[in-house]
Amino acid sequence: MTHAKVDQILGARRLVFIGGMHKSGSTLMAATLGSMRSVSALVRTGVPGDEGQYLQNELKPDPYYGEILFGLSDECRLNEGDAESAGQLGKMLLEHWSAHWDLESPVLVEKSPYNLVRTRFLQSLFPKARFVMMIRDPRTSYMAARKALGRVSCADYVRNWIGGYGTLFMDRSHLRNCIDVPYEGFIARPNETVAVVLEFLGLESPLPRVAIDPSADKEYRVRWNTFLESEPSVRSKLPDLPIWSHRYGYSLEPYCQDQ
Repeated sequence: MTHAKVDQILGARRLVFIGGMHKSGSTLMAATLGSMRSVSALVRTGVPGDEGQYLQNELKPDPYYGEILFGLSDECRLNEGDAESAGQLGKMLLEHWSAHWDLESPVLVEKSPYNLVRTRFLQSLFPKARFVMMIRDPRTSYMAARKALGRVSCADYVRNWIGGYGTLFMDRSHLRNCIDVPYEGFIARPNETVAVVLEFLGLESPLPRVAIDPSADKEYRVRWNTFLESEPSVRSKLPDLPIWSHRYGYSLEPYCQDQ
């Protein structure tokens, strides 16, 4: 499909993709943006998390790649080469999602976790798209996702986290419009964070009301410390976090009491 055909379908609308590992705040960000009059997000669709991946038939959803562990799947990662061989895929995706968007809105939002490892692919299909990628501390992310992980070890979860965000880090130089939104900043300073995202998206609408309770994240920090204390051998099995993760203040050590 040519870029001209995509532009014809989108018209003057802006397409925004939200992604990030499960429990990273992508659902909260999509709901926040979708509450604005100028934005149409996928809501009340009847599919898990109102995620666009379940509203189309052309691409396999993330459960196929291990769901929460899609960051470990080479098959899940897609780039420009995959887009070039995709034929009319972009047009078909838009047609599926458009059935759930308000096409009178100038901004259209699609959210799926594995967008995290498909930014180059999606940019190739939709050259003017913008990307909002949510990132969360792997320690609280693991504790929040632990119930859904079954027998998956903490070490494998951290490798998955590194794989997913490592892909984004490597893909960044190929992307024209992408912003990272740390979950911790979002829940601590929601209005400031949303204002930055709106500026990135070129929106001048009044800020939506954002009410977020950060207490759950604090509880996950306590749980992480308890987890390490109860299973001291875990720490020696964890892979080292890459240097780029340190700029967000992330580590795998126990939290200090004042954190």
